[in-house]
Amino acid sequence: MNDIVVICGLGFGDEGKGAITDFLSREYGASTVIRYNGGPQAGHNVITPDGRWHCFAQFGSGMFTPSVNTYLSKDMLIEPEALATEAGILSAKGVNNVYDRLVIDTQCTIITPMHKMLGRIKEIARGRKAHGSCGMGVGQTIFWKEDGFSLSVSDVLEGKAYQVLSELKEYAFSRVSSIVPQHSSEEIEETIRYFRKRCHPQKLASCYSYLLSSLGFSFDVSRKHLGHIFQNDTVIIFEGAQGALLDRTRGFSPYVTKSNATWGNARDLIEHANVDGLERVKKVGIMRAYGHRHGAGPFVTEDTSLKDFFDDPLNFENRWQGAFRVGWLDLLALRYGIAINDGVDEIALTSLDRLSGLDPIRVCSSYEYRGDFRDLDQHFEWEPLAEGRARITAIRHIASPLRWAVGDGLAHHLFQCRPLEWVEFPGWKEHIGDMQNISDLPVNARTLLEFLESPQGFNTIISLVSVGPASHQKIRAHI
Repeated sequence: MNDIVVICGLGFGDEGKGAITDFLSREYGASTVIRYNGGPQAGHNVITPDGRWHCFAQFGSGMFTPSVNTYLSKDMLIEPEALATEAGILSAKGVNNVYDRLVIDTQCTIITPMHKMLGRIKEIARGRKAHGSCGMGVGQTIFWKEDGFSLSVSDVLEGKAYQVLSELKEYAFSRVSSIVPQHSSEEIEETIRYFRKRCHPQKLASCYSYLLSSLGFSFDVSRKHLGHIFQNDTVIIFEGAQGALLDRTRGFSPYVTKSNATWGNARDLIEHANVDGLERVKKVGIMRAYGHRHGAGPFVTEDTSLKDFFDDPLNFENRWQGAFRVGWLDLLALRYGIAINDGVDEIALTSLDRLSGLDPIRVCSSYEYRGDFRDLDQHFEWEPLAEGRARITAIRHIASPLRWAVGDGLAHHLFQCRPLEWVEFPGWKEHIGDMQNISDLPVNARTLLEFLESPQGFNTIISLVSVGPASHQKIRAHI
């Protein structure tokens, strides 16, 4: 019998998926963590009870537990140099047998310098209309793969890397040459100069071949090893990256990642496994106790006055993602995040400790929209208030979203929304980072949790509450 736990980010990423994966790996005695989307842009921070810290990028976030292995599924994008570097860092931090505990599906696609170069140039060229990016080539790798230009792990292992890399280089520079005349700038020219030295097919082919063939990585051909995992592992954890509101087709386009950020990839892997005796799949949705997003895009409940209060040293401003923005919890957006994950069985609420000292605590329950009412029915549950004003109570979950995902209709409307109605709760002053039981929490904290679980909140149990960044600072709310 297998127990399968799927970790889903419900917001704009940065919800604490790594810390929850680490905790559940320990608690459930998991055998394998399967990464089911994203790539090396993931930043999943884990702090162990003995104080070791690691920001997991390509490895599963359960690796500090000796019995837990990592499987990189076919939907993962990998960067071999960064993967080898991360393996070395983990070894230095006391993680044993790193290479023996990692298996890579040979259909994983490799991110190259060519992808990074074009992705950054396109983002620079957008200027003030930038979509937000990690600058790591993820989006371009996905787009090129869909256009038939990709380098897989199997290409490298079969000696085809040089030919494919040569085609990728030609494709990348032809695209760059079409952008530069209309958007020439010193930053673009410097980016081209920087990557021209790194877009060397022969050197890259040799590098990838050495890293993947000589360091001890294991590979899964035709997903036979994945089938073995499903057949034999007692507990499997699927670890997601990004968050549902950044999903390519259901997120707030165009301010989204270019991968599938809901649980869809995990669902497909599970459905195709055809495992006899599969007992249950449990989806755990992750959200912070306050609103946040990194970089550009709509964020209805943003409150810049909270920036200093919610200062986050692990999410700092950078050239590509921009600022880490904060605000209040948004019921509409997170309910939508739950809906596009086809619902979740439980919620893990992180960063509750960050609310200590804040009074009152606000939760947004409706938006005020100002603008043209056309297309509102497509995106929202709403009612008119007055001429040019509407009250929005929900974001619609569209089963077949492609009719609007290719445009920016939803995002455009959200930019014209402001919080209208709030549910307010008295705060608490106590430091809660050392508390070990729900009953230990201040009454006002428990009142907030009860509301969030209720039909007026998310109508879903909060099974786990994080009161600090370390593994031991997690409280079971329900068993």
